[in-house]
Amino acid sequence: MNIFQKVKSLNLPPGKYVVVAGSALEGYGIRKNNDIDITVTKDVYENLKGKGWEESVRPDGNTGLVKDKYEIGVGFSYGEYQVPAEDLIKTAKVINGIPFVGLAEIVNFKKARNSEKDKEDIKLIEQYLQFHT
Repeated sequence: MNIFQKVKSLNLPPGKYVVVAGSALEGYGIRKNNDIDITVTKDVYENLKGKGWEESVRPDGNTGLVKDKYEIGVGFSYGEYQVPAEDLIKTAKVINGIPFVGLAEIVNFKKARNSEKDKEDIKLIEQYLQFHT
């Protein structure tokens, strides 16, 4: 299954979620990702929590839901970079029926986190934009 099929299999309500981080890079065709990171509205988060998703504290200190290779949160944040789900959903780019966070937001997030992997992803995004804008 590709990322589009995997996200669609969750049957999340339209307008209530957006694919973020490295998972979004896969949606854009920039690189593959091992898991699927999704930001949802608070009502969807609470609904999933009641349906067998495990709530855990992620490495960044935020709480999220985990099931199989899916990670779900209610925002996209690291340190002082904090963007609520609703803002990301409004500006999402829909590809094959799935909303993905914009590349500018991914760059902002990755600059805030600033790991070696993030620096590599920023280079990949810049290369992608040279040929797709």
